[in-house]
Parts: sequence; C-alpha cells; structure tokens
Amino acid sequence: MFTLDELLVNPDSTFVKDRKRRKELESIILSPVKAKTELRVRLRVTPSLAKYWMENYNTHNRLLIECRYTTIAVDILDKRWQYNADPIRFGSNGQLLDGQHRLMACIECDMAIDTLVVFGLLPSTQDVIDINRPRSAGDMAHLHDISNANEACAIENMLLMHERFGINKQPAGFASVEKERGKIRIKWSRPTKTEIVRSVQIRSHLQERISEIRPWRQGRLLPPRIIGFCHYLFSEQDHALSVKFFEECILAENLKSSTPTHWMHTRLVENRSAKHRLLHVELIALIFKAWIAYRDKESIRFLRWSRGQGEEFPDITQKV
Repeated sequence: MFTLDELLVNPDSTFVKDRKRRKELESIILSPVKAKTELRVRLRVTPSLAKYWMENYNTHNRLLIECRYTTIAVDILDKRWQYNADPIRFGSNGQLLDGQHRLMACIECDMAIDTLVVFGLLPSTQDVIDINRPRSAGDMAHLHDISNANEACAIENMLLMHERFGINKQPAGFASVEKERGKIRIKWSRPTKTEIVRSVQIRSHLQERISEIRPWRQGRLLPPRIIGFCHYLFSEQDHALSVKFFEECILAENLKSSTPTHWMHTRLVENRSAKHRLLHVELIALIFKAWIAYRDKESIRFLRWSRGQGEEFPDITQKV
C-alpha cells in the first residue's frame, strides 16, 4: 500500500536513519492502536492511505459533511493547500479523532496532502477538538493586513458568485468534484475562504468602492455588502453615475416621482419596516432594475420584480 520513503516529507527524519524507529512507525501507520505514547510525524498522506484509515479507523466521529470536504478538495485541486502543522489525530485506541474531512478530500481529489499526523492521543481529547469559532475569510484577510477585511471579503464573495453562476443562481451545495476519464476535476464550486482572500488582494478598486459607500449606510436601508456589490458592478459601467444613483436612492433629496431612484428609495423604506422583508436576491433584482432604468434615462411608474411569476432576473449588461 505504501513505502515509508514516499510518505515521509523530511528525508533527514530519524525515522529514515533509525531502523528500529522506522519499523515502529510503519507498524503504527498501518495500525494506529499500536501507538502507546504520543507520536508526531509529518507525512505526505496518499489517497490510498487516506482511504485505508477512513475505512478502518474512522469508527467514532461526527457526521461526515460533503460540503466540508469538497471545500477542502477545491483548495487542494487549485493548489491552495498548505502545510500548517494542524494535525490529523489518532487516539491510543486507534480511532481517528480528527481529520476525516481532510482525508476524504484527499480521496476525492486523488492527490496526496502534506500534513502533520499525531498518534497516541487520549481518546477523550476528541471532546475538545474544533469547539471554538472557525476562522472566517475576514479573519484571514485581516492577518494579511487587508483594510476593511470583513466587508471586503463579504463583497468579494458576492462578486465571485456573480461571476461564476450569476448572483440569482447560487447552487444549493458548496461544490461538486467529479471524475472524468479517471481524472478529478471541479464541476462547480462556491468560493473557498482562501480563494476569497486571494481575490480580494488582486481585485482592483475594491477598497475605493468600500470607502465610497460609507455615507450610504445611514438609515440602514441596505446591507453594506449589497451596496458594495452593486456599486462595484455599476461603477464598471459608469462610476460617477453609480455614485449619483446611490446618493439619490439613499438620501432621496428632491426626487421626481417618475425617477427610478425615487421608487428605489420608496421600496427600501417600505422594506425596512415590513414584517416580512425582501430576500437579498429580491433586493438586488430591484436595484438592478432601477439602475438599468436610471442609466438609460427611462422614467418609471413603479418598481417591482415578480420572482414568483417567472420574471427573468435583470441583466445589467443589457440596455432596456
């Protein structure tokens, strides 16, 4: 199934030089229950080894969730996986305590992963693994000294989703990894946290747009990420006009009743006090419709989007 030389990441490891320790490690990898004391080793875990561990030692674990391991699989396939010393953990009873989603991703991708593996832990340590808040994309961006980290990542996630599927066509799952002629490929996927952070770093003018939307948060008529998402897209067509559009929609000063911004402001005020507020996709559809009419200098008598009646989602790339 494997040779120790192909699994060991560090060629200068004592497990290579010491024959006794080498034999001990080979035995423990095949049967983790043999580790009577804590043993740490950095390994290149192959798909076949991952499958062996999952089939034989993943006997007492939380539910395996597809969206979690496909998220990891997407990062592995896109070469964003990095060794981070976060170990795959085995108990002294041989059970896999932590790492089932990483191992499943390795199997799905059919690619080896570089990871620390710890054998011989007390089985009770499983009770205190992964009990804290997961690190968000915003947390990661902050560590990269990205300004407005949380907001930038929220807007970037929406931009990536819109570019990938259309903001109104978000898939129900997280990702789909499939085999084609024996090769693994990504059929589709939502943006992963690492992908979002990297995209924020290279997205031109994003920080400028975030700075511009600050005055438009007053009254809490729209979530900042929706304003930022729409303003970014509209600015690609006409930046100055987008600024004017949102100033009118939010501030609503001296607007004629036939203007798209008047009707957009009216809908936003109504929605703020409504018992059942509009879904985000419905808000974006209304903003898109108002923008198209405003951009093309069209007067309107009302503003609505009939989602349940089969009306197509507004396309801002098309003229009225």
